[in-house]
Amino acid sequence: MLSLRKLSSVSATLAYYSSPSVSDALEQSDAIAPVGGEQVQSEKTKQAIMDYYAEERDDEPVTRGWVGEGAKALGLSKDKVDLHDLKRCLEGRLPNGKQLGKMVDGELVHTPAIDLTFSAPKSVSLVAHVLDDKKALGAHEKAVRQTLGYIEAHVLQTRIYNRETGDRDRVGNQEMVATTKTEHTSRNLDPQIHTHSLVMNMCRDKQDGKWRSIENASLFDRSKELGMIYRSYLSKGLSDLGYGITRTSADGQFEITGVSRQVIEGFSTRRQEIVAEL
Repeated sequence: MLSLRKLSSVSATLAYYSSPSVSDALEQSDAIAPVGGEQVQSEKTKQAIMDYYAEERDDEPVTRGWVGEGAKALGLSKDKVDLHDLKRCLEGRLPNGKQLGKMVDGELVHTPAIDLTFSAPKSVSLVAHVLDDKKALGAHEKAVRQTLGYIEAHVLQTRIYNRETGDRDRVGNQEMVATTKTEHTSRNLDPQIHTHSLVMNMCRDKQDGKWRSIENASLFDRSKELGMIYRSYLSKGLSDLGYGITRTSADGQFEITGVSRQVIEGFSTRRQEIVAEL
């Protein structure tokens, strides 16, 4: 599953990223809007975001790094996330001193990033952590990187002013700046592999080399398609490891063959709580 979220308030952002597990805040906060709404950011909010991405947890391994040709152009490491670099990117500050954003009521406003959450099927989490097959975890993380690569190559857009028409056209062929961090459990500490990726609100045009803000709609408009692409990459990776794939829906959702529904439900206590409340 793939979910995209644009945070709509400072309080929601603080709850979202300052929690030891981002998933805790996702479950608890009803102030997070999937689409729309201006995102207000303060220094405290940005610090909370940075604290989450820098945090080390004793109970689970952390996989973290930068992704995208734009990240490479900025000299950012694919293997670690430096707090100074993260803060600079969240603020939309470029090496040449330029500040991305738009003027609203005399103030510069910049939405820092969009959070993409890639959640592996429950059976993949069980195979990775209960049966201790780390190759299954590797298949998930590879699928995330492949999907982010697809986003950069085919989806990510900015808007560029067209002098002939006076419009701001959507333009692709942009270099992306994104970071990833993988979590391994749900709010109830059930095995649940999921990766949060912050796609920074900055991109570099491959044609003119200029840095601009991204066009958010280019991601939200194709979120369902991107979820299917992630699942396709993941199922291919698992098949290459020798696992059977059992499709559970027409949009490509699946589980690993041989992991029973009873076992999956037994390790899905948070879902059971949600269903019970409905």
